Amino acid sequence: MMTSSSRHSGPMIMKSALNKERLYENLLASIEDGVVVLAPDNIILTFNQGAEGMIGVSEGMAVGNNLSSVISEQEVGSLAQKAYETGKSFSDNDLSIRKKDGSLVPVSLTASPLLDEEGKVLGTVIVLRDMRRIKALEDDLRHSDRLGTLGTLAAGLAHEIKNPLGGIKGSAQLLQEELGNDERLTEYTGIIIRETERVNRLIEELLDFANPRKLSLRPINIHKILDDNIFLLSEVAKIKGITVHKEFDPSLPMIKGDKERLSQVFLNIIKNAIEAVDKGGWLMVSTRMGTEYQMVEREGRKGVIVVEISDNGKGMTQKTLESLFTPFFSTKEKGSGLGLAISHRILKEHKGHIKIKSKAGEGTTVSVTLPVS
Repeated sequence: MMTSSSRHSGPMIMKSALNKERLYENLLASIEDGVVVLAPDNIILTFNQGAEGMIGVSEGMAVGNNLSSVISEQEVGSLAQKAYETGKSFSDNDLSIRKKDGSLVPVSLTASPLLDEEGKVLGTVIVLRDMRRIKALEDDLRHSDRLGTLGTLAAGLAHEIKNPLGGIKGSAQLLQEELGNDERLTEYTGIIIRETERVNRLIEELLDFANPRKLSLRPINIHKILDDNIFLLSEVAKIKGITVHKEFDPSLPMIKGDKERLSQVFLNIIKNAIEAVDKGGWLMVSTRMGTEYQMVEREGRKGVIVVEISDNGKGMTQKTLESLFTPFFSTKEKGSGLGLAISHRILKEHKGHIKIKSKAGEGTTVSVTLPVS
């Protein structure tokens, strides 16, 4: 005779199995890393949301297809095959996967055998970790270390040069007065004075770079800063026939920052963009709320705002991009090479971030991220 407990045991076991299956599904969906499970013939059995976002392919398009048709990089298939054949795990922390939109995503990859209760290999599990955030942090650390070392050196050099430079300029001015109306000779003294003034401006930038003053933080409207800088440079843009477009998000909140220092940053970026654009080109300045940096949210802030300045100018090579924040590196004939280095430091002081995307002949986009306090 069937007891009450035995009558209910079947549905309870089924319910437990269903709950466990749902738990596994929720677990896979909650993992930020990409998880791909393969059959022995490299057919994709599982493709979680992390993998969808990282590779740019939906689960429906991936499951049932061969791994090579979804991830074309041979290293991924090779590691998966080795894991299946040997029953051991293999890793590569320096891979790049090309998404379906053509962009490259740096990843670390671990391929492990999928085992049953008896240790038999049933397939392969691939775990992909998006390294973009970590790479960005590493780049920031490299820039900060480089800027700190050069800043100390710059401060010493600036003070040593500034005093004799003042003497040179003063002597040239006295000599110019003594020469009176001799235009040929006063032209030479004029050159000396102008060049000493140019070097003095460079030294002031060096001192600003090496000994930044304390920020004066107060609530500011980022759109007001952008509008003021666009207005200041409007005549230069007009002369070159450059069209400046604006796409501002009216819902953007106020941020806490140093108005003068942030104006310096955006004036430098917009000026660089105008100089890079040929006659008749365009420039786009846009703002939006961003979700790019989850670490900001973890620190208890209310998200970030993003300012993007894009142009259809000459663009830059990868080699140039890698050197942009190095002090004294400049693509301009008379540039000091300190503008972006100082801008980078100012944004770091605001707990912000600057990112530049560019390709030779295809223009440039500068993205500035600032936290909402």
